[in-house]
Parts: sequence; C-alpha cells; structure tokens
Amino acid sequence: MGLNLKGSGGLASPAREESPAWHALQAAEVGRLLRAESEGLTTEEARARLQRFGPNTVEGSKGPSVWGLLWAQINNPLVWVLIGAGFLAIVADPEDGLKNGSVILGVVLVNTVVGFFQEYRANKAIAALAEMIPEFAQVWRDGRLQSVPVREIVPGDLVQLASGDRVPADLRLLEATGLQIEEAALTGESVPAVKTLDPLDAAVTLGDRSNMAYGGTLVTQGSGRGLVVATGRRTELGRISDMIETATDTETPLTAALAAIGKRIAVGILAVAALMLVVGVWRAVSSTGVGLLEALRETAIFAIALAVGAIPEGLPALVTILLAVGVQRMARQRAIVRRLPAVETLGSTDVICSDKTGTLTRNEMAVVKVVTPAAEYELEGQGYQPDGRLLREGLQLPETPEDLAEVLAAAALCNDAAIHGSGDHLEVSGDPTELALVAAALRARLEVERLRRE
Repeated sequence: MGLNLKGSGGLASPAREESPAWHALQAAEVGRLLRAESEGLTTEEARARLQRFGPNTVEGSKGPSVWGLLWAQINNPLVWVLIGAGFLAIVADPEDGLKNGSVILGVVLVNTVVGFFQEYRANKAIAALAEMIPEFAQVWRDGRLQSVPVREIVPGDLVQLASGDRVPADLRLLEATGLQIEEAALTGESVPAVKTLDPLDAAVTLGDRSNMAYGGTLVTQGSGRGLVVATGRRTELGRISDMIETATDTETPLTAALAAIGKRIAVGILAVAALMLVVGVWRAVSSTGVGLLEALRETAIFAIALAVGAIPEGLPALVTILLAVGVQRMARQRAIVRRLPAVETLGSTDVICSDKTGTLTRNEMAVVKVVTPAAEYELEGQGYQPDGRLLREGLQLPETPEDLAEVLAAAALCNDAAIHGSGDHLEVSGDPTELALVAAALRARLEVERLRRE
C-alpha cells in the first residue's frame, strides 16, 4: 500500500475516552498507534486483541425483562386498589364474593395484558438496531485477504471495502478509489459521502470526517481499505445504542394527570372505606351485640362495595385500549412507538421541526412534478414503489403523453439505479436521486429494462 504501518509504542485503546481524533492523524501515525502491519494482523495477535477489547458487537442490555414490563403495567395506585378490593371481596364473602372479585381482577388482567404486549413488541423492534452490523467482512490477516466474522474484528485490523459492503467497524481510511458511503443512519444526509484520505482538523464534526468510515454504514460506490480504530460499543453506532438504553423516561401530560388523580382517588377511597369499617363495626357491636369478628366480616363487605363503586375501574383499561389503537395506526405507517403514553403526546403536537436531509425520513427521494414545454404533470406514489397515479391539472391520465415519456425515458437511461419487484418484495440499488428518476419512469408505465436493452 506504500505505507509503513508498523511502529513502536503502546496500542492506543479505543475504549478510553481520551482516544485520539483518528481523522486528524496521518495514516502512518494511525498505524503506529494501533501497532498495525501493512499486510494485516497475524491470527495470534488478532486473538490476543479480541481477548483485550472484546467482541465487535453492539448488543447491549436486553432492555426491561418480561417481569419488569408486567410490573410496570401493575404498579399504579388505582390498579393496586382494584387488586386489593378484588381479593378482599373473595376473602370476606367466599360465596358471592368470588364472582365479584373475579370481575374486578378481570379488569386488571385486561389492562395489564394489552399494555404488556404493546410494549413488548416495541422493545423487540428497537432491538433490531444490532442487525445493522453484517456477519462477515473482508479482512487482511496473515498477509492474505480473508472472510472474518465481524464479531472477531479488532482494533488494528486492515479491512477491505467494496461496493455493496456494510462497514463492520469504525475505520480510518488508507485507500479510496471512487469510494462513496451512505451515512444517513448517523448523519441524516441522504446523499452518499465522498471519501478522501487527507488528515482533517480535529474539531471537524462527524458528518464531515471524509477520511473515516463508520460501522453500520453502506458502501454505495468504489472501493477502499481502512484500519479499524473502534469496535463494538465504542463505535459511533454503539454510542447511539448507549443513548437509546440510557434515555430517561419522560412523564407525559397524560401519565402525570392519571398518576395524580389515581393517588387522590386511592387515598380518598381508603380513608372513607376505613372510616365506614370502623363506624360500622362499632354500631354493629354496640347495637346488636354480635361478636367483633362477625361484625367485621359483615361491615367489610359494605366497605369493599363502597371502594369498588367509587373506583373508575374502567379508566385504566379504557386508556390503555385507546392508546393501543393509536399505536397500531402508527405501526401501519411504519412508525414504532415504544411506550403507549407517547401517542398522546404526539397527538397534541402542533409543529415538528426537522432539517431537509432525511433525518426523520426513510432516506428516499421522489419525483413529484415534471414540467415540459407542452404541460405540467404530477406524479403520485410512495417511496420507490413503481405504482402511482399520473395527473395533469388534477385529472388522472389513462396513458402517458409523448412529451412526458421522452423526458422520463432520458432520465431512466442516464443512470445506473435499479428497481425490481413491488410492495414488500421491493428491491432497489443505486443513488437516491437516480432511484427517484427510475421510479418516476415506472409510474409513467415505461419499460425501463427494455429501454436499456435497446
């Protein structure tokens, strides 16, 4: 490669906060700090570093356990009062109380099951972040290019990149031939970043570090080589995973209001029920002369009836079901809601501010209007799906006009993007802008593959 990567000095540990700004260093200096070889690490050295730095995975904590999710659904003042009332009804009156107690506990069960399954599915969807890392990568080991499991890649490894590869770890690039990498997952930029090799200023932000390739991003064009400078949880993708796991749960207006009213109702009900129990037992003992236990049993039934009657037992279940309906509607739009109360907060939002680079989108572009000397046309459709309506002055056109067909045919022939299939089986490859042009041609009912063959 024309670079002497071997040098003296200790191996810089990317696990430390004071790790060097790799993008600001010369390639030879990076190789010296990582004690890298120009033909890659030896198998023995790679094995030793794997023991030191650990596997190259971003799998962190598994999130809340099943029991933790169940507890979160039950740990509510109103729910606790309902559970207590249900069991007391059964104990106080074994004959009729079993039916009444079962109804009360059934309401609690419905509320718990609906909330649990929704949050369980959302946590599973978010755990898919780790799947952004590929299973194998091309790495130079023992002087030859080998296919190595990604989890066994270590700092100092020399990784070979080609078009279509997903970057296995954070790399400082040493070679780049027409190399472009799509980094939307990290930076939000929909256009692939062009990579260079020259050192940069240490203060350069992540999106402008053109001599770096980050784990989880996708090589769209060209080829290159790079030295691994960070693996696993120490990569930029790993930091995102850490932020997701350490994010604190904020209390929404709905949960705050429910918690406040729940506490007030629970305290009030318990106070009134206790007062009724004391007064009822005193009156029963003093006026009828029955025993204390008998008076307590009879009065407890009325106290429980008062408590259950005063509790809005349908409120937790009703709120949970309504929020779950909102979550399911969001899911049909491919939006994952991790916690049910977040739907209420989103529903009360008036304005969402975002930049133009696709940070909150699917990193897809679309042609929505085509202007020719003869007319102005509008194209409708979702993403890169080949299906959509063709409109002129708001009216759907049954056939594609000749002037529009010529424009879109030229747009489809001057790029290398490809779209195959439709619906859930859609397969695409190429630059987002070129994909948008090909999708527009398909929506105009042009046979792109036939045109290219001709």
